Amino acid sequence: KDEFIVLLPLAARLSGKNVMISKTLQEVEKEVLEKISTTQYKDSGPEAALAVTIMHVLSKNRLLSDSSVDVFLEQAATWPSEDSMKESSIFYMDDSKIKSILNKSGLAVSLEFFPDFLKGIFELAVFPALKKYANSFIDFSLPSNKDFSLPIDKEFDTTSLAHRMAMWNTFVYAFSLVWSRAHGEKDRGPSIVPLIELCNGTSSIVDENKGKKKSDLNVMIGSGNGTVLPGGKFVPETDNPCSVLFATRDIDEGEELMLSYGPIFPSQFLIKYGTIPEALIAHHDIKQDISLWCNPSFIPDDPKRLKCLKNFGFPSQDYRNGKGHLIADLLTKYDLEKFQKGHEVDGIKKMRLFLILSTLADDSEISSFLTESQVPQGYDSKVLPLICKVIDYNLKLLTRDKSESSEDDVEKAKRADTPGWEKALLLGRVAYRENLLMWRHEFGKRGNMSHVDGIEVDLQNDIEKGALTCLANSGCTRCGRTYPTLVCSRCKKAKYCSREHQRLDWKKHKLNCKK
Repeated sequence: KDEFIVLLPLAARLSGKNVMISKTLQEVEKEVLEKISTTQYKDSGPEAALAVTIMHVLSKNRLLSDSSVDVFLEQAATWPSEDSMKESSIFYMDDSKIKSILNKSGLAVSLEFFPDFLKGIFELAVFPALKKYANSFIDFSLPSNKDFSLPIDKEFDTTSLAHRMAMWNTFVYAFSLVWSRAHGEKDRGPSIVPLIELCNGTSSIVDENKGKKKSDLNVMIGSGNGTVLPGGKFVPETDNPCSVLFATRDIDEGEELMLSYGPIFPSQFLIKYGTIPEALIAHHDIKQDISLWCNPSFIPDDPKRLKCLKNFGFPSQDYRNGKGHLIADLLTKYDLEKFQKGHEVDGIKKMRLFLILSTLADDSEISSFLTESQVPQGYDSKVLPLICKVIDYNLKLLTRDKSESSEDDVEKAKRADTPGWEKALLLGRVAYRENLLMWRHEFGKRGNMSHVDGIEVDLQNDIEKGALTCLANSGCTRCGRTYPTLVCSRCKKAKYCSREHQRLDWKKHKLNCKK
């Protein structure tokens, strides 16, 4: 514990400062940052600039015969190949791959954003800034560029779609490396650190409630002048700024070095690193953000109701066209925690309002809402079952096969012949499904699920018709999750997703538990 494993000067980091040292290169980097600062992608300027730096390192035709980047080619040799990145990077996942696993769910929509996001950065900032020196920012050795090779002395044709594609292929590969391997600092921006970037990492969530058990995390990164580790046991033997990888606990011989990526949840892990650790899926705190699409059956035809919905900020036409969310990325893991403690968050208030206006309020109430613009209140016993219906609809959107379960997805993800991208999406689907079920569990506890005046919400009948396997299987007694599944060893009836939830529920369960 506290001993250093790797010590590197900051000058060894692959960064714009250390690579783009000539005046011409600095002007190129500056132009990229200036162009992207005027776009909607301005927050991604540092990452885009580092990707351009990597593009230059990988190019065979360097500006001004710059040999200073040669030292970084040794680092580049440790990076995954383009083919490997295509198996994991979110920027290589096309719509067909995403929809084959995630269908039309809110998670699918959020993932489909990223390739378009990267294309926007390239078209608006990167290509305009680099086209004058294009040959110095293209890696013709990439498999995707094998047909685009160009003699060094030949001028790049900016009108050629093939040459433009060669630069695009290099940028996607470079940005994917930055996205998944760079470490950022407030003062210095992102960079790729030799050796240290080879360490794997996981979410700090998996370490929660470990008690006396050994932490999965065992190393941490520090940087600065004369860095002192916790406990003051190490001072770098240099006055120069440096990066250091040090042990946060005793590490056994042969044990993998594991960094903390912070308290990120499954979908964040999928987006950033193209994978999800199985330990994170099995953890009791699997909570993450979700988006709920509007169930078409709740969209009225009555012009008066439609006008009322519009007045309260619901574009009914968008909902009809499948373009709008009933809740647009507003239900976060923190919202669920608040809701479990009895607080109604903004996303739930919005959904409640929509269901009252579209379905529950009678004609006289709708007229009153139109004339007085008062916000409808109440309807608790009626609105909660309908919210469960909305969640059921989103569970169906998550998969094309209603018989698939989280256990099925995990088993398929473990198979050796399952491609990396498919494994990541399967585990992402597990996390998303289980979060929907946790929300449904909380609403179910609050509402009368057997009868609502004038509205058919016979959920048990839906289950008997085979609506969804995950609804037919009773989940964790405490949170509603269906994976993982543990059974009380005494009564053989109560189910739990983890030992932690069994422990938390014991005070209540022991009153009914029988040997």
